[in-house]
Amino acid sequence: MIKKTYRIKDIGIDFGDAPFGTALKSKDYTPEGIPIIQGQNIVDQVFEWNRKLYTSGEKFKSLKRSHCNAGDLVFPKIGNRTVGSCAIAPVIEGYSTYLLSTNMMKMSVNQEIADIKYVYYFFCQPSIRQKIISQAGGGAQPIFNFTNLKNFEIELPSPPIQHRIAEILSNYDDLIANNTHRIRILEQMAQTIYHEWLGKVKSISLPTGWESHKVGTLIDFVKGKKPKTTTSTGKIPLLLIESLHTEPTEFTDESGMVIAKQDDIIMVMDGASSGEVYIGNYGAVGSTLGRYRPKDRQRFSHFHLYFFILDNLQQISSNNIGAAIPHANKDFINQLDILLPSSKLEERFHQEISPIFEMIWVLQNKNANLRQTRNLLLPRLISGDLNVSDLSD
Repeated sequence: MIKKTYRIKDIGIDFGDAPFGTALKSKDYTPEGIPIIQGQNIVDQVFEWNRKLYTSGEKFKSLKRSHCNAGDLVFPKIGNRTVGSCAIAPVIEGYSTYLLSTNMMKMSVNQEIADIKYVYYFFCQPSIRQKIISQAGGGAQPIFNFTNLKNFEIELPSPPIQHRIAEILSNYDDLIANNTHRIRILEQMAQTIYHEWLGKVKSISLPTGWESHKVGTLIDFVKGKKPKTTTSTGKIPLLLIESLHTEPTEFTDESGMVIAKQDDIIMVMDGASSGEVYIGNYGAVGSTLGRYRPKDRQRFSHFHLYFFILDNLQQISSNNIGAAIPHANKDFINQLDILLPSSKLEERFHQEISPIFEMIWVLQNKNANLRQTRNLLLPRLISGDLNVSDLSD
């Protein structure tokens, strides 16, 4: 496969950088309005409208250099967990034009030279992400700036080959996106059941059979650990913050580690996402995570605990401790009041929710297999080791 080397500035036709200095402050954020996209919105190289920020139309108009359009390729500039990632910006809440946050930059491409999806997949390669991270520096806040991006080198085959490679890889991502959409619908169904069955009762007028408890009296908590060694031959997946969104990619020896079962609750204990919870992850719990487990699962379902924490996430996050790095406040969580129904109703709730989560976990496993196949194909297609003419859709 014949390729030609370009700098990104040679194939880009529309670049956008973050707002200057203090041009966008927290006081400019509004409850609704024009979306602001952040590095935290990129999860496993896919854009997710998960941590929502907005600003006014007036502020948006004043920052024209920082506008972003659906279909642009966006990059975080700063951050230990975000630098080196990228995503193609989607339509957000009906908006096709929105604002970059203070840590973001974007680009579009000359379509006569480059396919935006091919460029995206080029940057998705682990080797390219490592190259970006090395250029950004190894400090607490690595920086990959606008100049770095524009001078970054990329090898491009002919446009038809770019289109074909992007098409093959997009087929996998389309299936993943479809499964992810189905997962969200199932999660919404389960959460609706929780609210209708257990979430409406108030402590001031408890129905017969209901009891009020402190969360800490009902659960066991164990902080995760950093493994002594990680090996590719280990049998236990290592759960890290980034792998909770997708699937673990590292393995470790089991000795001395905290092991999470599929029905355990995993909470992020350190960092910007402290307090977030996940269920359905099996593996060794990393040092930035914690494992919550009901002491008596028949009396207190793990699904009940999961949705209770989700409902109280804002309150939990606002009571994080630590200045530079937030930490989930375990003592605050333990003191939260939770209402338990009768054992019979708790059991019925668990039986109603379980089949929904079984479907969710099946879809998550399908996505893990699709990602694994895509990730194996990605570097071989980009390098030319695989001849695209030999591959069917």
